[in-house]
Parts: sequence; C-alpha cells; structure tokens
Amino acid sequence: MNTKTALSLCCLVTLALSAYVASVYASLPQVIPTHWDINGKVNGYGPKSTLFFFAAMPLMSILLMVGLPWLSPKNFSIDSFRRTFNYIMVIVTLLMAYIAVVSIYATRTPAWDLTKPLFSGIMLFIGLLGNLMGKVQRNFFVGIRTPWTLASDKVWVATHRLGARLMTAAGIGGAILIWIGVPVMVAFIAFMVLTLYPVLYSLLLYKKLEKTQSV
Repeated sequence: MNTKTALSLCCLVTLALSAYVASVYASLPQVIPTHWDINGKVNGYGPKSTLFFFAAMPLMSILLMVGLPWLSPKNFSIDSFRRTFNYIMVIVTLLMAYIAVVSIYATRTPAWDLTKPLFSGIMLFIGLLGNLMGKVQRNFFVGIRTPWTLASDKVWVATHRLGARLMTAAGIGGAILIWIGVPVMVAFIAFMVLTLYPVLYSLLLYKKLEKTQSV
C-alpha cells in the first residue's frame, strides 16, 4: 500500500469516527464510563468530553506515518519496508477506531457486555498485525526490537519469521477463546506466552550464532 492511499484511509477513518462522536454527543449524560477492567466491568468515569479523545485516537497513526520515517536513522530506515509499514499503520488506525466505537456504544448501552466484542476484536487486529511482522526489516520503531535483533540481520529475520507465526496464531486463537467463553485473563496469559517467546528466542539464537562468529 502506498503512502498516499494509507494516509487517505486513515483520514477517512478519523473523519468517520469524528462524525459518529458528533452524532451521539448530545444524547449522552455529562459523566460517562471511560474505562473497563479485564472482565468488562466499569472502573473509571469521566466527563463526556472524553469522547473527543476517543475521536482523536486515530490521529496518532497519521502522525506516526509521517514522523517515524523522517526520524529513522539511515541504516535503519522505515522506507526499506514502507508499504508494509503503511499497512501496519492502517490496521493500527482501524484498531483504535474499533476500540473507540465499542467504548462509545458501551457508554450508550450500560446493560451491554462489551467483554467479548472488545477483547476478541483486539486479538483479531493483533493477529492481522502479526501476519505482517515477517516483512518488517530492521529498524528502531516497529517489530521485535531487542538488543539481539537490532545487532544482527540474521537474528532479526529469523525472530520476525517466528514472531509472525506466533503473533498471528495468538491473536486468532485468543479471539476464539474469548468468544467461546474462556476467561479473558486465561486467553491473555496464553497470548502473552506466545508473543513474548520470540524475545527469548532472539537471545538464544544470537548467542548460538555468536559462538560460530556468524552474527
């Protein structure tokens, strides 16, 4: 996906979310739920002006899409995988918009249980992001950035190939577990084990290659 298309999509998502916020704003009470715990229970309230923060969330992706390539050092340039980076930013924008819409709907419908839609949806988006990890090249901002992946192209490539498979499986598997009624905490722990393993793998692989002087 080229940068112009990605920026256009992110702007459209932001405008659509802003329109949704504007359409429901007047109908909401002055104090609304703004935070939920892992079991879907409200544990935070705030003024309804918080909705403007929800509407602005996708703007972060637009800023990152413009700013990170400029900030990247020459030998770790995001431009080397710019099309993949653009896809990632679009998915992140859609994820932020999804969280905002689910949260706003939950404030309008207090009896609605947002647990499955919110957490399974987040897992699915993470699975989509995982599918792109294998195409991310060495840089300081995106991917599995450990001291060992940043120090070696071989470790970076191998770690991200493994991480892509595990992150995709963890996201899709986590979404299914939550949707069929497995407690969110159990699904979250399984997800964390799968997604954090590549960090350990990068260390072990680097040390193995270091012994053979092939890093």
